Amino acid sequence: MKRKDGGEFPVGYTINNHLSVRGEMIGKIVIFRDLTNIYKIQEEILRMDRLVSLGKLSSGIAHELRNPLAGIKTTSQALGEEMDDEDPRREYLNRITKEIDRLNELLKTFFSFAKPQKLNLAPCTIKEIINEIIPFLIKEIADKGIRFMESYSPQLPKIKVDRSQMHQVFLNLFLNAIQAMPNGGS
Repeated sequence: MKRKDGGEFPVGYTINNHLSVRGEMIGKIVIFRDLTNIYKIQEEILRMDRLVSLGKLSSGIAHELRNPLAGIKTTSQALGEEMDDEDPRREYLNRITKEIDRLNELLKTFFSFAKPQKLNLAPCTIKEIINEIIPFLIKEIADKGIRFMESYSPQLPKIKVDRSQMHQVFLNLFLNAIQAMPNGGS
Protein backbone atom coordinates (compact mmCIF):
# COMPACT_ATOMS: atom_id res chain seq x y z
CA MET A 1 0.00 0.00 0.00
CA LYS A 2 0.99 3.64 -0.34
CA ARG A 3 1.28 6.17 2.45
CA LYS A 4 0.09 9.73 2.09
CA ASP A 5 3.69 10.77 1.42
CA GLY A 6 3.87 8.32 -1.51
CA GLY A 7 6.10 5.77 0.23
CA GLU A 8 5.10 2.14 0.02
CA PHE A 9 4.81 -0.38 2.82
CA PRO A 10 3.95 -4.10 2.87
CA VAL A 11 0.46 -5.09 3.98
CA GLY A 12 -1.01 -8.46 4.85
CA TYR A 13 -4.66 -9.18 5.09
CA THR A 14 -7.10 -11.85 6.18
CA ILE A 15 -10.67 -12.32 4.97
CA ASN A 16 -13.31 -13.87 7.19
CA ASN A 17 -16.99 -14.49 6.63
CA HIS A 18 -19.37 -12.23 8.51
CA LEU A 19 -22.29 -14.29 9.75
CA SER A 20 -25.67 -13.19 11.04
CA VAL A 21 -27.06 -14.46 14.34
CA ARG A 22 -28.84 -17.18 12.35
CA GLY A 23 -25.49 -18.31 10.84
CA GLU A 24 -26.11 -16.87 7.38
CA MET A 25 -23.24 -15.21 5.57
CA ILE A 26 -24.07 -11.53 5.28
CA GLY A 27 -20.69 -10.25 4.16
CA LYS A 28 -16.93 -10.42 4.51
CA ILE A 29 -14.60 -8.91 7.11
CA VAL A 30 -11.19 -7.85 5.81
CA ILE A 31 -8.43 -7.12 8.34
CA PHE A 32 -5.27 -5.36 7.12
CA ARG A 33 -1.91 -5.55 8.91
CA ASP A 34 1.19 -3.42 8.37
CA LEU A 35 3.99 -5.99 7.79
CA THR A 36 6.91 -3.52 7.91
CA ASN A 37 8.21 -4.81 11.27
CA ILE A 38 7.82 -8.46 10.23
CA TYR A 39 9.81 -7.80 7.04
CA LYS A 40 12.51 -6.02 9.06
CA ILE A 41 12.74 -8.98 11.43
CA GLN A 42 13.00 -11.40 8.49
CA GLU A 43 15.77 -9.30 6.92
CA GLU A 44 17.61 -9.20 10.26
CA ILE A 45 17.35 -12.99 10.60
CA LEU A 46 18.74 -13.44 7.06
CA ARG A 47 21.57 -11.00 7.83
CA MET A 48 22.39 -12.86 11.05
CA ASP A 49 22.38 -16.19 9.18
CA ARG A 50 24.85 -14.75 6.67
CA LEU A 51 27.05 -13.46 9.51
CA VAL A 52 27.04 -16.89 11.18
CA SER A 53 28.01 -18.51 7.87
CA LEU A 54 30.74 -15.91 7.32
CA GLY A 55 32.00 -16.48 10.87
CA LYS A 56 32.22 -20.25 10.33
CA LEU A 57 33.96 -19.77 7.00
CA SER A 58 36.50 -17.27 8.34
CA SER A 59 37.13 -19.43 11.41
CA GLY A 60 37.87 -22.37 9.10
CA ILE A 61 40.22 -20.26 7.00
CA ALA A 62 42.00 -18.96 10.11
CA HIS A 63 42.39 -22.52 11.38
CA GLU A 64 43.82 -23.65 8.03
CA LEU A 65 46.38 -20.80 8.15
CA ARG A 66 47.88 -22.03 11.40
CA ASN A 67 49.31 -25.24 9.91
CA PRO A 68 51.38 -23.63 7.13
CA LEU A 69 52.54 -20.93 9.56
CA ALA A 70 53.81 -23.62 11.94
CA GLY A 71 55.64 -25.31 9.04
CA ILE A 72 57.24 -22.03 7.92
CA LYS A 73 58.32 -21.21 11.48
CA THR A 74 59.83 -24.68 12.04
CA THR A 75 61.70 -24.50 8.73
CA SER A 76 62.95 -21.00 9.53
CA GLN A 77 64.19 -22.08 12.95
CA ALA A 78 65.88 -25.19 11.52
CA LEU A 79 67.61 -23.06 8.89
CA GLY A 80 68.75 -20.68 11.63
CA GLU A 81 70.34 -23.55 13.55
CA GLU A 82 72.37 -24.47 10.45
CA MET A 83 73.76 -20.93 10.02
CA ASP A 84 76.75 -19.42 11.75
CA ASP A 85 75.89 -17.02 14.57
CA GLU A 86 77.51 -14.17 12.62
CA ASP A 87 75.66 -14.81 9.35
CA PRO A 88 73.85 -11.55 8.43
CA ARG A 89 70.98 -13.55 6.90
CA ARG A 90 69.95 -14.67 10.41
CA GLU A 91 68.17 -11.31 10.74
CA TYR A 92 65.84 -12.32 7.89
CA LEU A 93 64.99 -15.53 9.72
CA ASN A 94 64.40 -13.59 12.94
CA ARG A 95 62.02 -11.29 11.07
CA ILE A 96 60.18 -14.27 9.57
CA THR A 97 59.79 -15.83 13.02
CA LYS A 98 58.60 -12.55 14.54
CA GLU A 99 56.01 -12.03 11.81
CA ILE A 100 54.76 -15.60 12.17
CA ASP A 101 54.43 -15.06 15.92
CA ARG A 102 52.54 -11.83 15.22
CA LEU A 103 50.18 -13.65 12.83
CA ASN A 104 49.64 -16.41 15.38
CA GLU A 105 48.75 -13.80 18.00
CA LEU A 106 46.36 -12.20 15.53
CA LEU A 107 44.75 -15.60 14.92
CA LYS A 108 44.50 -16.18 18.68
CA THR A 109 42.77 -12.82 19.03
CA PHE A 110 40.44 -13.74 16.19
CA PHE A 111 39.55 -17.05 17.82
CA SER A 112 38.96 -15.39 21.18
CA PHE A 113 36.66 -12.91 19.44
CA ALA A 114 34.81 -15.71 17.68
CA LYS A 115 34.58 -17.73 20.91
CA PRO A 116 34.93 -15.30 23.82
CA GLN A 117 36.77 -16.73 26.81
CA LYS A 118 35.61 -16.24 30.37
CA LEU A 119 37.37 -13.30 31.96
CA ASN A 120 39.79 -14.08 34.75
CA LEU A 121 39.56 -10.86 36.74
CA ALA A 122 42.19 -10.17 39.40
CA PRO A 123 43.30 -6.98 41.13
CA CYS A 124 46.59 -5.52 39.90
CA THR A 125 48.18 -2.23 38.92
CA ILE A 126 48.97 -0.99 35.44
CA LYS A 127 52.63 -0.76 36.46
CA GLU A 128 52.71 -4.48 37.31
CA ILE A 129 51.34 -5.39 33.89
CA ILE A 130 53.78 -3.13 32.06
CA ASN A 131 56.72 -4.45 34.11
CA GLU A 132 55.78 -7.98 33.02
CA ILE A 133 55.78 -7.21 29.27
CA ILE A 134 58.68 -4.74 28.95
CA PRO A 135 61.35 -7.49 29.15
CA PHE A 136 59.92 -8.95 25.92
CA LEU A 137 60.31 -5.60 24.15
CA ILE A 138 63.47 -4.13 25.67
CA LYS A 139 65.81 -5.46 22.95
CA GLU A 140 63.63 -4.14 20.13
CA ILE A 141 63.27 -0.80 21.94
CA ALA A 142 67.05 -0.52 22.31
CA ASP A 143 67.74 -1.67 18.73
CA LYS A 144 65.48 1.10 17.37
CA GLY A 145 67.15 3.78 19.51
CA ILE A 146 63.99 4.39 21.53
CA ARG A 147 64.14 5.71 25.08
CA PHE A 148 61.44 4.06 27.22
CA MET A 149 60.23 6.35 30.00
CA GLU A 150 57.74 5.51 32.73
CA SER A 151 55.78 7.85 34.96
CA TYR A 152 53.00 6.65 37.26
CA SER A 153 50.84 8.61 39.64
CA PRO A 154 51.35 7.38 43.21
CA GLN A 155 47.56 7.43 43.67
CA LEU A 156 46.88 4.86 40.96
CA PRO A 157 44.52 2.30 42.47
CA LYS A 158 44.54 -1.42 41.85
CA ILE A 159 42.04 -2.41 39.18
CA LYS A 160 40.29 -5.70 38.45
CA VAL A 161 41.31 -6.86 34.98
CA ASP A 162 42.06 -9.98 33.02
CA ARG A 163 45.85 -9.91 33.17
CA SER A 164 46.50 -11.83 29.96
CA GLN A 165 44.14 -9.63 27.97
CA MET A 166 45.74 -6.49 29.40
CA HIS A 167 49.16 -7.91 28.50
CA GLN A 168 47.91 -8.19 24.92
CA VAL A 169 46.52 -4.64 24.95
CA PHE A 170 49.76 -3.07 26.20
CA LEU A 171 51.92 -5.29 24.01
CA ASN A 172 49.96 -4.11 20.95
CA LEU A 173 50.18 -0.47 22.06
CA PHE A 174 53.94 -0.71 22.57
CA LEU A 175 54.53 -2.57 19.30
CA ASN A 176 52.51 0.10 17.45
CA ALA A 177 54.55 2.83 19.17
CA ILE A 178 57.83 1.10 18.26
CA GLN A 179 56.75 0.76 14.61
CA ALA A 180 55.74 4.43 14.58
CA MET A 181 59.29 5.46 15.60
CA PRO A 182 61.61 3.84 13.04
CA ASN A 183 64.22 6.56 13.68
CA GLY A 184 64.07 6.38 17.46
CA GLY A 185 62.41 8.65 19.97
CA SER A 186 61.03 8.65 23.50
